[in-house]
Amino acid sequence: MAGFLRSFFGGDQQQQQQQQEQQHATTPTDGDTPPVAEDLRAKRLARFGAPQQESTPQQCPPPPQQAQPAASPQHVSLLQSPAVATAASQRASPPQSPQPQQRSSPQPPSPQLVAPARSPSPNEPAQAPAGAMEAWEHLYLARVLHSSVVLALPDAEQASALQLIEGLTEQGVEFITDVSFGGETRCITSQLVDSIVMNWLVGSTTSDTYKGDPLAYLAHCFAQTVFERDLPRSVTKVPQSRHAHYAEVNTMCKNLLASYVAITITQPGTFSQGDAVPYILTWLKAPEHSRQYDVGVELTASLCAKYGSSGDLSQIFRPILRELHNEMAHTSISGSFMPLIQALRTLVSQQCLVLVATSLDEWLPKDATGVQLETRSFLGPFFAVSSFNNGQVAKEYFPNPTEQRNIRDVMSTIRACSTTIQQELTEVMLSVLKEQSGEGRAAGVRWFARVLEANASRTRLQVDRETTSSDGFLLNVGAVLLGLCQPFLEKQPNIDPLFLICSDLMDLSRETMLAASATDIASWVDPRNLDRQQRFEQADKERPHIEVAHDDQEQPFPPRGSKKFNFTTECFFLTLRWFHVGALPAIADNNRLWEAAQNHRSLRDSLQESRNLWQMTPEAPLKEAELHKETDLVDAALRAVFTRVAELTHPTFITRAGLFFDLLARWLLHIVSPSGPVVPLPSRVPRIFAALPEFAVETLLRFLNFANREASLVETAVPMHHVMDFLVCFLGDVAYIRNPYLRSKLVQLVRLLIPENDRSSTMSQQQLLSLFTSHEIAKAHLVSALMNFYVDIEYTGTHTQFYDKFNWRYDVQKIIMFLWTMPRYRQCVAQAFNHKEVFNKFAQYLVNDTNYLLDESLGQLSKIATIQLLQADRDAWLRLDRQTREEKEQLLRQSEGQVQHFFTLGQSTIDFLHLLSRELVGPFVQPVVVDSLASMLNYFVEMLAGPKSAELKVHNPEKYKFNPKQLLGQLADLYVALASSDSFVGAVVKDSRSYSNATFVKAVDLLQALRIRHNDFVSEFRRFVEKAHERFLAEQGTEIDEYPDEFTDPLLQTLMRDPVTLPASHTVVDRTTIQRHLLNDPTDPFTREPLTIDQVIPNGELKAKIDAFVAEWRNKNGLAK
Repeated sequence: MAGFLRSFFGGDQQQQQQQQEQQHATTPTDGDTPPVAEDLRAKRLARFGAPQQESTPQQCPPPPQQAQPAASPQHVSLLQSPAVATAASQRASPPQSPQPQQRSSPQPPSPQLVAPARSPSPNEPAQAPAGAMEAWEHLYLARVLHSSVVLALPDAEQASALQLIEGLTEQGVEFITDVSFGGETRCITSQLVDSIVMNWLVGSTTSDTYKGDPLAYLAHCFAQTVFERDLPRSVTKVPQSRHAHYAEVNTMCKNLLASYVAITITQPGTFSQGDAVPYILTWLKAPEHSRQYDVGVELTASLCAKYGSSGDLSQIFRPILRELHNEMAHTSISGSFMPLIQALRTLVSQQCLVLVATSLDEWLPKDATGVQLETRSFLGPFFAVSSFNNGQVAKEYFPNPTEQRNIRDVMSTIRACSTTIQQELTEVMLSVLKEQSGEGRAAGVRWFARVLEANASRTRLQVDRETTSSDGFLLNVGAVLLGLCQPFLEKQPNIDPLFLICSDLMDLSRETMLAASATDIASWVDPRNLDRQQRFEQADKERPHIEVAHDDQEQPFPPRGSKKFNFTTECFFLTLRWFHVGALPAIADNNRLWEAAQNHRSLRDSLQESRNLWQMTPEAPLKEAELHKETDLVDAALRAVFTRVAELTHPTFITRAGLFFDLLARWLLHIVSPSGPVVPLPSRVPRIFAALPEFAVETLLRFLNFANREASLVETAVPMHHVMDFLVCFLGDVAYIRNPYLRSKLVQLVRLLIPENDRSSTMSQQQLLSLFTSHEIAKAHLVSALMNFYVDIEYTGTHTQFYDKFNWRYDVQKIIMFLWTMPRYRQCVAQAFNHKEVFNKFAQYLVNDTNYLLDESLGQLSKIATIQLLQADRDAWLRLDRQTREEKEQLLRQSEGQVQHFFTLGQSTIDFLHLLSRELVGPFVQPVVVDSLASMLNYFVEMLAGPKSAELKVHNPEKYKFNPKQLLGQLADLYVALASSDSFVGAVVKDSRSYSNATFVKAVDLLQALRIRHNDFVSEFRRFVEKAHERFLAEQGTEIDEYPDEFTDPLLQTLMRDPVTLPASHTVVDRTTIQRHLLNDPTDPFTREPLTIDQVIPNGELKAKIDAFVAEWRNKNGLAK
């Protein structure tokens, strides 16, 4: 045997003998283990319960492809091909073993585990001889333990052993030098494995391969057990009856090696100053399904199986989890982040490790702020990986955002990256939440809740960015929550609304409720819940109280913490809360960035357009620097916007969000009307609905507004049928949603659902149209709800109510103009106008808004024309001092911004009035409306065709959305449409401020000369002008100029015709006067007490005196007829 081995390896007998003598000198005799090794084994392995023999097989992942480290001349792998083995034996020095770095290093070197795959040899024996089994076990353990091959078989078995060796040699297997162990030559058996491993670890071996690096030795050995576990089947063809024996040997080795790995982790320095944690993390970070990764998974599973039921598991894996967290905290999206997230997913796939992770102090740091949770909590760095707020990534992806043409392609790349991250994070959280004991779910839910509550301040106007989490972090949190919601989004889940009142996970006492005050809610809370009552009562002191009828028969809310909630309820409300504190602030930030980009672009364009005014002046260098600065600011803002929009409009995110809000709409309607959508809603608001926070509705409306507004980038459909139910049912009922801003969001969303050719949508034009044509509740109640909203928002009780109403009414006008195209809705509009009380207010507000908006538009246009005229005279402009020029330039920019907005709103009101007046003349010529309508029309004809029209000539009027031809034509249309009404003609000529026959004649000439209208229409308008002039001449001298003070209206100082007495002030005014006043202000003008027109008291006695006085005056002046 010795001669065979010598001839096999080469080298002379003398060299072989010297090597054996050296090993005898350094190797202890059998049964005489070195004192250090024996002491360590007794103290360490006894504590971890690592047996010297283990025969129970364990569950492992599917076996990977066989592999082996590159071998040195002293130890050639049994799996190497002959060519590789020959080359290896010729190397001058052995390859360096992987040296793990200290734990502070984020990137330890990877152990070399991969070896060339062996091709089966045609000479491979059909099965191993029976006498060779002990030899095979010896050779197998020698490969695994990196120890010398020593054969000392009985003479009867040597022939079979030699036959096995020769067969393996033909397949490319080489054997290492023969040495003795323990003073005698014997086979390596499972009984000797513990001693061999210990000798390596304490440095008692003669080999230099892993000298001084026992961790590398353990790494090699464990990897070898994984790679070689199927060797009996693939190489030696061992009979089936023997497979279980070799599985036991393999399992024994893995368990023993895992025990030593556990020692190196929990007690660093026992065998060396190295650290086993980097090795394990390196394996777990390897590409999934690679051999290194499979080794890491196998080691993790072995450690969990061995120590999962003991307290030692935490000591083993806490260092690994902390090191993983530390590496992730120092990695950004520009670095290698996916291997770290993959390693986390692999670790928490073991349920026992979920409990270890959630028991860490880092899992949920106490009293941490939002930004601290992002950086210090265990999961924080993993969720923080995002391109959302990474300026460097934005600059790389969008180098030239103003001219870049592949914006969509780049967005797709960003979305693909975020999808991968969010899918991995969702798998991590699923593993945590599915932990069988329930502790994992509780810890996961607490982590989500703490993150959201720590960022509640993001909903404020002023946000402290030093204490709140980043948008990218929260976007990943929301994507995971939506992923967790996905299984129940399209079902009818059991969602308990009491969660928002009774759960300890959220404190909503300072949130504004939909239809209840905090005092109301405090009175509905069970008396045992005293703390919750006091918190609501304290919060209510800061808010105005609005009385709403509630159902007093409902049971009190349970005490806080007394009710358990299912995971569906928890996940639903956590996601809803996330939209409030995460998604909506991110969208608002994106909108601000977009506005900033537009402002900087406007300044840049203004500087470029005025270049000829300053390029030859001393200010030219400063202007050039300012131009470059504004250009850079535009690029920076657009990069941020594009990066954010790429993720906020991710098709998967939008689809899941749409399904979530579809469920939310169904759930809110079910609370109010369990039998289904109904209009009007029940008169008494259910307590649980009234106690819901406003963000339950606000998130639905604002997010769907965003999704439909950014529809060209969404590229996915959002279900809206149940949302339309919700919109129509709640739009017209103030009792259920008392906040006018929330109600305005209802209208905005309906507005965005209108199919328009110039605007994209998340749904096709046909789908949008069907929302209105086939929706029965909308066809029956949408118009009346819109009319009521148009009137109600005149007074919102806020300091911005005067300006808010213009934007909100703009949406109503657009919706009704769209509905007007459908006969069913046109009929509803006509029916709504028959209610005089509603329509009178509606018409008065329409006229008032038109008057204000167009007047402001023309006023700003006049300012622009004046400055442009001054700039046109270059010499005069340069004669102005620098400060004056800058002030005028600033005024020009300000006026240009305002005039576009005012003209947009003003033109819409004219369009709306123009549309309605063509078929609904009667409502507009009622006494309470007709005078103000005629005065408004006369004023704008005077501005467009009168002497002041020259002040409105500006360069490029289209830039300011000013179209004087269109506006003059529409005004003429209104005159012609209402010309059949004598009261309208009388109101036109009675307007002493603006009526002028000369102006109207000039308007006729402009219509004809500029071909604004066809000749037939011009002729019709001319007849109205002539009729009005005749009426004006006929009424000259017919007005009563002097009358008793008793007959004088105290508000307008005119002669009363229908005097009434106000109940509170007992003042007598004309009925028409108080009607007009009440249209704008529902109070007594003298006492400011609430007043309605049906409360005034007719003064019949005074009316009789006035009628007699007028009759006498007319008879006296020959005007009796």
